[in-house]
Formats: sequence, structure tokens, C-alpha cells
Amino acid sequence: MRNWLTVLGVALVVCSLAAEEPLLDRLTVHATGPVTVTVPCEPAPSDSIFRMQDGSWEALEVAYEEGRATFSLPVEAGGRTTVLLTVPEWLELEDETPPAVQDLTVDGRELEVAPEVDLGHTPGAPKSIRFIVKDDMNPIDAGAASLTLDGMPLPDDAATFSPVRNGPETRIVDIALPDVQPAVHALKLRIPDAAAVAHFAELTVRFNTAPLVRDGGFEEIKADGTSVRWGASMWSTDAETKAELKIVEGGHSGEYCAEITGIAGGLNLLFGQQVSLTGGRSYLLKGFYKATGTGGFISLIADGDKSKEQYLNAPHFKPAEDWTPFEWTFSVKPAKRFSLYLRNAGKGSIWYDDVALEEVAQTE
Repeated sequence: MRNWLTVLGVALVVCSLAAEEPLLDRLTVHATGPVTVTVPCEPAPSDSIFRMQDGSWEALEVAYEEGRATFSLPVEAGGRTTVLLTVPEWLELEDETPPAVQDLTVDGRELEVAPEVDLGHTPGAPKSIRFIVKDDMNPIDAGAASLTLDGMPLPDDAATFSPVRNGPETRIVDIALPDVQPAVHALKLRIPDAAAVAHFAELTVRFNTAPLVRDGGFEEIKADGTSVRWGASMWSTDAETKAELKIVEGGHSGEYCAEITGIAGGLNLLFGQQVSLTGGRSYLLKGFYKATGTGGFISLIADGDKSKEQYLNAPHFKPAEDWTPFEWTFSVKPAKRFSLYLRNAGKGSIWYDDVALEEVAQTE
């Protein structure tokens, strides 16, 4: 039976950070039986080894001629094994632990280190991200690290790895991000140690540069005259309910605004949309309104998988003939989703325009 062989260089680099080369070259060999392997190799191999199925390492005999290394793996190597053609003096073979991320600072603010860090809403991409990555035994392999933003590799100069006095097992990592479009973003960093079998420190930093309220000025209108971003609803209606919810001309700024008019019957009227908030944080909602009749108010509802986690109401808006500014600050609990509602619960009309939502800066 013919034996099948695959040889892979496992020190693959998605983004070669700090213009460094990987510290350690590894080969991963897949084979269905005893095979002989020949690969390009410069310089000549030294102290070559391969990994047994039980995780132990054994010496490997390698022939070298004209820039090519040739070796044969015994049956004991199993169907897949790792080969090191050259073992550097500094390599600690008995390394089974990954490097760790420590001391995370974003734009000068110290944050708790976690595999995923959510910065919430930010006016733009963070200007600076700094942390320390440390391994207990082997050097940090900066040249084999990968750095992506929204799944795309960042430029080589997006991150720098600076040495510290502790030695090559500890590096300071500085990341500078380019300008980004308004959206939800994910920065992902994966940094290996230079162990015989690489282990990785992984960090994901999420942030949202998109407006938390979409089309707060009600200018995005469908062909039928309804809002692209806001949904109109009537809750707790009865047989006598009569109301109008529409986008009309004459906004505080721009061309349009939202109008909610209660006429008769059970009136619980609203324009709403889901908003991307982060539990445990505070937000400021602001905008303009004018109202006749009973006025109106605003609600924020945080929903879990099976029940409401939180139901918040802004102070009631009194009737006002002219456009009147409003502000409401609130804090939210963790939840599955958050919905913002502009409301009218009585007879008369209320108009909303230039609605904006922003995260309130956290105080230490």
C-alpha cells in the first residue's frame, strides 16, 4: 500500500509584527506509514529531534547535502508528529504552559485583563493599546504573532514588541490602530511562545464606533414614507384605539422628524429600535421634542433570554410648543438585547428629532 505524506511548516505568520522573524522553525509531518522526507534547510541542522505520541522527544538522524535535509521517521512517531531540525541552546523542551497577558492599558486607562475585553462605545479606534505578555520558560515569539482587525491582517508597523529587563520571556506590546469606519470592531491578537510545541496568549478587544442610535434625525425614509431605522408600534390597544405614528416634515434640524399622535382609546404608542449597549455602563440620551396634550416619555428595556432584565423610564416630557432639548442619563444591567422607545401614552401629539445616545465616561 502506498504511504501518503504531508509536511507542513507550522510557524505560519498571519502578520509579521515588529518586522521580526519567527524564533523557532517547526515541521509538522503527517504520514500513514514510514516515510523519508527531504526539505530545504539553511543552515545545516543541529541536534534534530522529533516528538513521540506520548509527548516525549527523541533524537532524529538527519542527512544534509547542498541545502537539503533528509530524514526518516520511525513507526513510533505515529501519524502526525512535530520535527525540530535545529534545537537552539535556549529552548526549554518541558514547556506546557501558554504565555499570559498582563497589565492592559487602553488610551492611558488600566483595564482588567481577560481573554475578551469590551471597550463599549468609543468615538473612534483606541489610539494606544499597551500590555505585557510573559512566558514562564521560553521567549515570546513576536515574529510568529498575528494581529487582525475585523478579520483582516493589520500592517507590520501596527504593533511593536519591546524587550524588558526580565529577558526575552517578557515583552511589552504596543498597538496603534488606523482610523476605522463607524461599526462594531474586533481586534484580535495571538502571540505564541517559542516552545517546541507553541502555546498562545490570545486577546480580543472589541469596540463600537457606530452611532448607538441609528438615524436619530429621522432622515432615512422608505418609499412608503416609513422610517428605515425606527419601527412604529402600538401596545395595549383596544377596540377604540385610534392613533397615528408617522414621519413628517418640519424637524428641529434636517427635513423630517417623528410624530406620535394619540386620538382615542387605549394609547401606548412608540417608535423603537434595538441599540448596542454594554451591561454595567452608563449612557446619556439627548435630543429635542415638542408636544401637545399629555406629552410623552422615553423607555429603555433590557431583555434576557426569557424575561426582562430591566425596564427604565425617563422623566415625563411636559407639553412644549417649541423644540425643547432633553437629556436622560441611565445605567444598564447585562442583558441579551436593549431596545429604546420614544413614546406617547395619551391624547395629543409629540414630535421627536435629533435623538443621540452616547456612553458616559467611567470615573475611577
